Amino acid sequence: MHISTACGPISSDQPGYILVHEHIFTETGPPPAYAYMNADIHDVVKHMSPLLSEVKNRGIICMFDATPVGVGRRADIIKAVSVSNKLPIVIPTGVYREPWIPKTYFIMTQREISDWMIKEINEGIEDCGVPAGFIKLSATDDGMTECEEKIFRAACQASMQTGAAIGSHTIAGHVAQKQVEIMEEEGIDPSRFVWIHAMAETDFNYHLKLAAKGSYLGYDWANNIENDIICIDLVRKARESNFIERILISMD
Repeated sequence: MHISTACGPISSDQPGYILVHEHIFTETGPPPAYAYMNADIHDVVKHMSPLLSEVKNRGIICMFDATPVGVGRRADIIKAVSVSNKLPIVIPTGVYREPWIPKTYFIMTQREISDWMIKEINEGIEDCGVPAGFIKLSATDDGMTECEEKIFRAACQASMQTGAAIGSHTIAGHVAQKQVEIMEEEGIDPSRFVWIHAMAETDFNYHLKLAAKGSYLGYDWANNIENDIICIDLVRKARESNFIERILISMD
């Protein structure tokens, strides 16, 4: 098996560490996002290169950039950073949640969105020629909106056609559980789902339920003492509950 990156495909069993949730370039300000379109590629490469050099020196062989459409995805910039530093970076297809969903996706049908994702996975993102390596989505904390569910079901169909994993920025456990239920309705194995930011859910029963389904749980934000303590406690519980292999740890 291989992983599609901005530096070309790499073997999935290549030795080394992988950063599973990073944002090389993104725009998270009030929607709609426009400033990202005017960013200078060379400025981003210059700023990011020292950081990526440090990452490589620590044994990192690949990074997953988790920025989808709606919050400043610039595949051309990620490709430039990746190639310049000779560090493979995986770029996603997919769309963020409301209110960051561009108006176009409210108009598009589920089939049209699915076809768009499949094209980005099989043929490449926009004009940069880099195939998307996974699908990145998000969901409103209280529950998916009508448009978010349409996009999620489209992602399921794209996953069925391509085998791509689906990662979703989902804070609440009941929403993540609903997403997995939709995957099962659409005939997709829940092992293709990554519950990003699962550590935000304090009810550990949701962790147990989704891990039992085979889904992966992102224990993120391991970037300060308070979060590290939470992450360590969750990892301990995951080990005791025999699903440690379903855990993905990141700092973002």
